[in-house]
Amino acid sequence: MKKTCENAFCSFLPEDERQLMCSQAKTVCYSAKQTCHLKIGGEGQLLIISSGCLFIVRTRLDGRQLGTEVLSKGEVIGLTNLLRNTRDLTFYTNTDIKGCLIPHDFFYEFCLNRPEIARIIILHISLRHARLINKMEHLTLDNSREKILYLIQKINYESSISDSRIFAFTHEELALLAGANRVTVSRAVKQLKQQGIITSVAKGKFRLTESYYNTDYFARQR
Repeated sequence: MKKTCENAFCSFLPEDERQLMCSQAKTVCYSAKQTCHLKIGGEGQLLIISSGCLFIVRTRLDGRQLGTEVLSKGEVIGLTNLLRNTRDLTFYTNTDIKGCLIPHDFFYEFCLNRPEIARIIILHISLRHARLINKMEHLTLDNSREKILYLIQKINYESSISDSRIFAFTHEELALLAGANRVTVSRAVKQLKQQGIITSVAKGKFRLTESYYNTDYFARQR
């Protein structure tokens, strides 16, 4: 993390606190479409996302999928594990990722000695929780087409290239996020194409129709 920090999370910190975080951080990059692993909690690290979009996949002990989450710039992986033992976390990079690794022990002490940081952390976790509840409502109550459209809009908001409304996804990624099979996803995507809601612009890249480019809806969850 450089002194001219690009991190949305750190932008909330006072200048002296930001400089202290910078002194302990290590800049990391992950390529798109990769499965990555990170030790969080206890003797692990936190990852603050500077740019890009990734998916966290949580599984049961028997390997079955428990849940997924889409995270992008400003999000902190490992923040909810500050008081827990070390464990491995798996995430999948939808786009190229740039971020900062912060030692867990340093961040824990950093928070204990600065009560004002607690407000920032509570706000961050509260917003993330609200987004998860919103996602659960969509995936529980919507039909297959509505679920896939919601996820496409969310991925588009989190990872679109500038203001072009162009974004990349695979049917496998949508199936993973929706907890659905690939056949269901392919059928829903075909319907959305036929209705002109999304159009293919290149292999694996799509454009979302302007009337469905719902940035305000997702921005309010930030």
